[in-house]
Amino acid sequence: EALHVRANLVIQGLLLASQVGSLVRLLVGVHMRSGEPIRQSTLRPLCQGIELLKGIQVTFFRRTAVLAAQLPHMERQIQDAVLAVLEPIEKDLETQITTTKKGGWKQDDNKLDLLTLVSLLTTSLAGPNTAARRAVVNVAWDLAPQALIRAADIDEVRLHLRKLDMLGGLEAMLSQACDCTFLLWTRGLLPLFLRDVAHRSATD
Repeated sequence: EALHVRANLVIQGLLLASQVGSLVRLLVGVHMRSGEPIRQSTLRPLCQGIELLKGIQVTFFRRTAVLAAQLPHMERQIQDAVLAVLEPIEKDLETQITTTKKGGWKQDDNKLDLLTLVSLLTTSLAGPNTAARRAVVNVAWDLAPQALIRAADIDEVRLHLRKLDMLGGLEAMLSQACDCTFLLWTRGLLPLFLRDVAHRSATD
């Protein structure tokens, strides 16, 4: 339960950084494209958004050691949740195919394809959450004939696979979300941002 809560907190932090980063870059981009100066009333929220981004990034950086120790366990828990959905499907398909084979009836090609893909999924999810395994899992899941899987299971698996992608690519996604190098190319904005930070630091 603790790992589940911590994994959700990490993902929520990453999503928050992504949303704030998108808003900040969109606001700056619109003003640069239109040529309109940024108003003073807009500058303060913009500066606060940039500070929030760097605050999130620093918080993650300070927790690097804790995250490095706990991320594999978080990922393992999510992988087990996906396997809990897929393994009964795999066993049921194996039973159906074995029964059909013993009865001498024609095999359903869709079920054979699904069994192959589900077996590939369970095998890939049994190991560490590497980029290569995530790529195999995502391709196999997209190719699986999902008409044979319950809608509730499809939604649950999709959610867990998305979480695995975010946790596995945490460092790169966080760096991209919190990237504020655009300030270096906005010569008029950077001095205003630094002046605002200095002013609030002095008043605090």
